[in-house]
Amino acid sequence: MSITENDLRVKITVSILENSLLEIAKSKPIKEISISEICEHANVSRSTFYRHFDSINAFFKHIQTKLFNESFLCVMDLIHNYNCDAVLKYTKIVYRNKDFNSITYSSLEGKKALRYFENQIVAEILKKFPDTDNSFGQSTLYYSAKYLSFSLTSIFEDWILNGYKESPEEMARIFCFIYDNSLYPLIKKYEEYYPK
Repeated sequence: MSITENDLRVKITVSILENSLLEIAKSKPIKEISISEICEHANVSRSTFYRHFDSINAFFKHIQTKLFNESFLCVMDLIHNYNCDAVLKYTKIVYRNKDFNSITYSSLEGKKALRYFENQIVAEILKKFPDTDNSFGQSTLYYSAKYLSFSLTSIFEDWILNGYKESPEEMARIFCFIYDNSLYPLIKKYEEYYPK
């Protein structure tokens, strides 16, 4: 068996486990789901599960990390090359993972992951602008980055927790309208005050 075949088998097995978790989580709180239930639903042995993950927490962390990485790359594109196509790409990622997002972001662990995500966005925004040589400029940049980050994540968190009432296309239009009329002018003002 080649490495590629093995990688494909691993991807398929992990995908089956992820889908099983999501199916079970539709009828049971995620914290009450056991490895045995996931394995039984996925029709894989516990030893197969443990070949890939040390614990159920490691499994949850794997799924969160996978979604975080995909979302974060898209958000970085938004920060550095803002356009509504990038926003639509992000809304489609969020929507495609709606079952897991709905489960995750209604839990305490999900809230912690969201705060981490927000702080990563802040760090990326801070990298985008040059250091200023005065405390007002540094403070303004920091709080502006927090505002931008929390605005982005709050809008999408509400969309998730409200059950995705709007389509990804509608959410992209809503976000672009808000961004174009409030957040983007803030960035432009900052760039005027502190040119590169």
